[in-house]
Amino acid sequence: MGKLYVQDDAGGFKLADDKALIKEAGHAVQRCMARGTKFRRVEDLKPYLVALLGHRPYETFCAGYMDNAGGLLAFDELFRGNSEMVQVHPRAVIKRAIELDAESLFLVHNHPGPGGAPRPSQPDIATTASIAMAGAILGIGVIDHYIVASNECGSLKDLGAMRPEVLQAAIKSQFKEAAA
Repeated sequence: MGKLYVQDDAGGFKLADDKALIKEAGHAVQRCMARGTKFRRVEDLKPYLVALLGHRPYETFCAGYMDNAGGLLAFDELFRGNSEMVQVHPRAVIKRAIELDAESLFLVHNHPGPGGAPRPSQPDIATTASIAMAGAILGIGVIDHYIVASNECGSLKDLGAMRPEVLQAAIKSQFKEAAA
């Protein structure tokens, strides 16, 4: 395997360790997800999302906000949780979209740890449904919800979990639980 080098604070180069590689990957992600960046397909983000969230030991919930021309307005880390869950407030996600005058958004969170899988839980689908419903009322579309686990990135859309009937069932289930 080849050797990788990173630039140190003095401007020289040193052999990169894991910590330095992760730091540099974070910088690359920030450059690739800068305001105004246009993506041919939001799915092209998956490698960056893995680099950003795949190694975190706690759940993190983020949202990317897009303009009407497909340009990225902002990519925000909105909530941090523990190793098993993150509390998400849909109103905060939508509030930020309104502040940015976003046309659409995509959601991202991670499932940390060795048992983490890039598949949605029922609460993940319910949260997505709540955000999608609130956004729909205001004309803000939810493009997809990506789940990062280690070196993988899953998509609710790819799994069929963004279909209206699935999201509606998740909302109904939420209301039934709240009423019980």
